[in-house]
Amino acid sequence: MGTTKMPGQSPTVYVHIGLAKTGTTYLQGLMWGNRRRLDGAGVRLPGQRRKQHLAASSSLCEQSFDQDLATTGPAAWDALADEARRAPARVVISHETLSRATAEQAKHALASLEPAEVHLIVTMRDLARQVPALWQERLKNRSKIPYSRFLKRIARGPDPFWRGQDVLDVLARWGGVPAERVHVVTVPRPGAPRGLLWTRFASVVGVDPAIATREPKRANESLSVAEAELLRRLNPALRKGTHDRGTYFRVVKRHLAPNVLAGMAPQPRITVPEEHRDWMRDRARLMIDGLASGGFDVVGDLADLEPDFGDAEFVSPESLSAEQLMELAAQCVTAVLVQNNRLRASGRDKSPARRLAKVRSEAVEER
Repeated sequence: MGTTKMPGQSPTVYVHIGLAKTGTTYLQGLMWGNRRRLDGAGVRLPGQRRKQHLAASSSLCEQSFDQDLATTGPAAWDALADEARRAPARVVISHETLSRATAEQAKHALASLEPAEVHLIVTMRDLARQVPALWQERLKNRSKIPYSRFLKRIARGPDPFWRGQDVLDVLARWGGVPAERVHVVTVPRPGAPRGLLWTRFASVVGVDPAIATREPKRANESLSVAEAELLRRLNPALRKGTHDRGTYFRVVKRHLAPNVLAGMAPQPRITVPEEHRDWMRDRARLMIDGLASGGFDVVGDLADLEPDFGDAEFVSPESLSAEQLMELAAQCVTAVLVQNNRLRASGRDKSPARRLAKVRSEAVEER
């Protein structure tokens, strides 16, 4: 639970380092959408815009995630850390890519926040949901790797996938924070009350969850088997057509995938085939046992992290016929044409250049 600082004391800084695909977009949307109310309750989000936390993480980790939006810069992390140190009470810095920091980068991050009292927040969810979600997230970032090959690669162990997903390794790299100040927030099982993840998160930073009255504008929509496979097969052409990561991000990740493709063919969902379930159970058990014995503050239930593969029959994305994918592609083209016609009829966008500019502007604002 968060604590209230007396005037003149250093703040408490909560660094939410991910993991990716654990409700981070939802939590960040809630916090930024209710920023003034949080500030009134003594919880500050440093920076003026949400994308500054991405920029800070990119700077710290020395990685560019969106060239066109200039998310990196040598002083981005230090500038955010400086503002956090000067905050009056409690501060939240949140971006899931912080989980990928090296030990040296994490050491620099913690040193840059001194003399503040630093807490880590790690959000986690079970591998049965995590693995399919991360495959499709790769597709939304221009990957063309088939699901079967992706599963085989991560099953073998030392794959870059685990750098941001093996929670014990992540926490070892961020090991400068005492275990009692590391808060592991578990993502509730499907069917849990809406908002329970936020309730758990809010309890760590010490605010009443009811303070967040504005829901996020945008959810990170998941894709079904057919939707994900169509995007995968389109990606070679999309990569050529968009030329660079920044344009791809605006046109595909922030427009085509969530606003056109998602929901076109909502079933079946992406699941885990039988031959990959045993190693996932074993890997989950190692992480659960490590968290249970590590002295960390667990908010929620470690049982939430036991993989639940459900009863749905596995459908391989690669088994879909050309006819099925062609039908879905035709639906997407039709949706885009109808959308563009409505924009022209409304007078809001009269040219392809203006429509692309609108998509670019909206993506920048959402970022």
